[in-house]
Amino acid sequence: MPEPMSGCWLWIGALQPRRHGAYGVFQKLGATTSHNAHTFAYEFLRGPVPPRLELDHTCRNTQCVNPAHLEAVTRRVNLLRSYNMVAINAKKTQCPHGHAYDENNTGLSITKEGYRLRYCRACRQQRARTRALRKVDRSRAWEHPS
Repeated sequence: MPEPMSGCWLWIGALQPRRHGAYGVFQKLGATTSHNAHTFAYEFLRGPVPPRLELDHTCRNTQCVNPAHLEAVTRRVNLLRSYNMVAINAKKTQCPHGHAYDENNTGLSITKEGYRLRYCRACRQQRARTRALRKVDRSRAWEHPS
């Protein structure tokens, strides 16, 4: 039965808690594995989820199984639409020191694990200047006063 204010079809069976909400799950009689209720509803009424895509709850309610509220998207799109740290950081328009994250001031580095990290070029240049000045100050400390 649809929830009248949102149109969500709220799953009233078992829920599997996850990091970003509780998802409806069920087991077929005699089966040992569980199935996601929203995936089953989508595939039953709209067809299979395309390869390399996952379902995004456009209503933001993870207990909803309304296929009209589910969209097959890439993992990246799903993460950026969510309320996780990836999405929160991607929405930031300036660094903690107030410099704009724009095309000229934003750099990209790749970690050993393959993660993409953006950085503020203005802050990186300031840190490099500060390190260089400290290095000069340390070398002068060894000079003999004349």
